[in-house]
This record gives sequence, structure tokens and C-alpha cells, in this order.
Amino acid sequence: MFSNRDELSRERQQVLLRRRVGVIGLSVGSSAALACAMEGVGGAFRLADFGPLGLSYLNRLSAGVHDLGVEKSVLCARRMYELDPYLDIEVFRSGVTEDTIEDRFSAPADGDGLDLLVEECDTPWVKVAAREHARRRLTGRLLPRSVDGEGREGYVETCLERNRLRGRLDALDLRACRGRRVRAG
Repeated sequence: MFSNRDELSRERQQVLLRRRVGVIGLSVGSSAALACAMEGVGGAFRLADFGPLGLSYLNRLSAGVHDLGVEKSVLCARRMYELDPYLDIEVFRSGVTEDTIEDRFSAPADGDGLDLLVEECDTPWVKVAAREHARRRLTGRLLPRSVDGEGREGYVETCLERNRLRGRLDALDLRACRGRRVRAG
């Protein structure tokens, strides 16, 4: 079923299937969520996006004009269920806010939290909050490493300690991002 079947041992596949993956921002993030589902990385997902599909998103999502107006989180969940109807998927149609980020994306130590967080949204506050949250709460190991030509398998370390947006946001704190919007152009 999964494309990693010949790359990872059955034990590793089972470990990956027990992982919980959160995805914030489902324009580009839907591709990451679908790739995880296809590869068998994660058996449980939390998808968050507040917006419906508009015409300008059709170049970034696997959707058609018949899907216009449907929420991106719902579209992504539908596609994932088509790949694997046994996935555990929670959809957060209102996206992420200050009041919801901790509840929606808690840590594995809390029992049902995340092992991996994918952030692909446009809102500066959410970008910073998601990274700060991940640094505080996530373990930082999940993604399978591709077979390296010598038949070895393993894990890639996620880089939770990296500078935010290549150092451009290092001096910016979460409070300074509230209410900011991304400018087009």
C-alpha cells in the first residue's frame, strides 16, 4: 500500500504509522499531508486551515473548479481518505489562533499530541507561533530517510533549532507578529 514498503522494514513502517502529524496551511501544506499519507508517515493527522478553495489556489492544490468554495482542510482530508480510509484525521476549519494552537497541536507526552508539525501558512503570527510551539513541545525526529544507495534506512532529524526564516525573524517575538498580514508583490 505504501511506497516505502521496500525501503523500510515492517517494524519501521509500524513506528511511522503510529506517528501523529499536524499540518497548518493547506494550500501548499496539502501536498505535504498527502505525501505523508502516501508514504505511510503518520496514521493520525490534524489539518488546520480557515479558508475555502478559491480560483487562485488551483495551481497549488489537486482540485478542480467543481471544488471552488469548499474548505481546503475538507478537500485535503477527502483526498487523504481516498488514499487510506483508515486514517484518523481531525479537521480544524477555523485554522489556528492564539486560543487554539496549544489545544490543537499538543505534544506527544500529552497522550494524543503531535510528533511532527508542518507549517505552510501565510500569516506571520502563525508562522512564528508554530515554530515556537514546535521548539517547546515536539521531539524533533520523525521523517524517514530515503535509502542512501547502500541499502541503509533511518530517520532525518527535523531542524527545530534552526533560525526562523533563515534568520530574518530571529529578533521578532510572537507579540510583534499579531495582526500582521503578508503583503502581495
